[in-house]
Amino acid sequence: MRKDVRLILFYFIYIIGAYALEKTAPSGPCTPGPGFLLLILLIPISIILFMKDLFKYIKNPESTILYCTLIHPAFWVILIIFSSLVD
Repeated sequence: MRKDVRLILFYFIYIIGAYALEKTAPSGPCTPGPGFLLLILLIPISIILFMKDLFKYIKNPESTILYCTLIHPAFWVILIIFSSLVD
C-alpha cells in the first residue's frame, strides 16, 4: 500500500476513533473525555509527521513524499472547514 494512502487512512481512522470515544464517554465542562484528548493529541502527532515527511522530501525529492507532505496541511484545512460547517 502506498504511503500517502496509509496516511489518509490513518487520519480517517483516528478521527473516527476520536468521535466514537467522544460518543461513548462524552466530555464534561470540567473533565475532558478520551475523544477530546485524542483530538488534542492529534496536533503534535500531525506536526511530527509533517516535519518527518518534509525532511524526507528535502533529502530525497520524490512525488510520493511530496503528496504525503501536502496531505497534512490539507487535512487540517478540511477539518477546520468541516468543523465550521457543523457548528
